Amino acid sequence: MMAALMKRPSAVARMRRSAGGTRNLAVLAIAFSFALLSGHVALTLVALWLYGMCVVRDVASPRFGKRLAAEDAEKRRRLPESVELNDPGLRMTVSSIRAGYAEIARVLKRTPPPIHAHVGAALTSLEELRPQAARLIREADELGGYLRAVPRSGVESELQRLEKAAQRATDEARAEYERALAIRREQLDAIDQIQREHDRISASLERIIGSIEAFPAWIYRLRLLERSAREDLVRDADRDLQRMNEDFCSSKQLLESLAARDGTSWSPLPSVIVGEPGLLEHGRPE
Repeated sequence: MMAALMKRPSAVARMRRSAGGTRNLAVLAIAFSFALLSGHVALTLVALWLYGMCVVRDVASPRFGKRLAAEDAEKRRRLPESVELNDPGLRMTVSSIRAGYAEIARVLKRTPPPIHAHVGAALTSLEELRPQAARLIREADELGGYLRAVPRSGVESELQRLEKAAQRATDEARAEYERALAIRREQLDAIDQIQREHDRISASLERIIGSIEAFPAWIYRLRLLERSAREDLVRDADRDLQRMNEDFCSSKQLLESLAARDGTSWSPLPSVIVGEPGLLEHGRPE
């Protein structure tokens, strides 16, 4: 993936990056400081020469070119900033993807370690999806920009104008108009192909957003399945409630039998206590 993204910058690009590099600018600043403090013009020239040599060395260095290529490739792997995009819809797409990854990170912090082992492979694929989304977003922004700059309606208008002109033209001129029409039709086909690819990328981005936003729900579902394999909280609570009702009924029957033996009349005690009103209300002896 990284090798496919790496492309060695041109000599002009390497020179520009080297001239604006932090290290070379620091060398230039230090050299100029000494030159200004000493007041010698010769030292100023030496400072400029030293700075120029640093730039030339970087431009000629294969290692510097590889480092710039790696930095550019890594930058393309990251999601673009909103200011880099012209399409407002793609800006919202980037925001949604970033928010989705943030929510996944939040959910993972609360996820028990056993679940991490189950989602490890999926998380790896999810991280590999981020640079793919970044490339698709940049591609969609570029294609969308061209489609906005050269609308299909404009080319269709040109086709109609040329067709009318060809109908009025002589045989020799009509042949030239037909060649112009063929070029415009080919341009229209190219625009349609660009539009189809733009739509295809947009649909893929929607799928990516959906997968990222659904991932926390998948994690919670795995948590439920893993817990159900060990225990069922609802079933355990129901069992405890049933046991409590049985114990209460046993106590009620015992007290009622004792009261009947002593000849004391008591109002009936409730037979079920869970969810019944007046749980703590007992009858009074007559």
